[in-house]
Amino acid sequence: NNYLLDNKISKYYISTGVGNHQMMASQFIKWKYPKSFLTSGSLGTMGVGLPYAIGAQIAKPDSLVIDIDGDGSFNHSLHELKALSDYNLPVKIFIMNDSKLSMVKAWEKLFYDERYTATDLKRNPNYSKLAESFGIKGVVCDSEENLFETINFALNYKGPIICDFKVEGDLCLPLVAPGKAIDDMILHKDNIEAFDSNVLPPG
Repeated sequence: NNYLLDNKISKYYISTGVGNHQMMASQFIKWKYPKSFLTSGSLGTMGVGLPYAIGAQIAKPDSLVIDIDGDGSFNHSLHELKALSDYNLPVKIFIMNDSKLSMVKAWEKLFYDERYTATDLKRNPNYSKLAESFGIKGVVCDSEENLFETINFALNYKGPIICDFKVEGDLCLPLVAPGKAIDDMILHKDNIEAFDSNVLPPG
């Protein structure tokens, strides 16, 4: 209800890649219809957000399709922007860009004694210029003051668009640790210290 759409959208589809952005999307988006959240669950295939969004837009050309993606996940399939451009599919791509593989880094912190390996993305593409190189609209949002304006602009833009949202990395909770039951999850940051972080995944 915070966003103003010029045209009436009867149904929307949201895809995600795999990572913290996926968990946040599933927590905070209000769903109205079944089968409208397209994501890779237990398999956790990074990079699926954009291909899923392309497929949904082709199948449902009159629906609003949004790919909420993380920078690390989006980097796995950004070449699919060619298909988006070739067919002028009006997919809205919202990249949560914190220059990290945030979910993997969280696991390294909690379960692997902070042995960080290749989870800081030293240099991401300039996503807005990358979009423009494919003939797609690209915008950057690096301030909370411009957040709603940027989202509204993107939702009402008639063609495909990439929004590069500069965000702070964060630990996404609740989280079920490897080998733990669903009723033994980490619920909030206050109980991380009390959590047995020495439990490692099998193998």
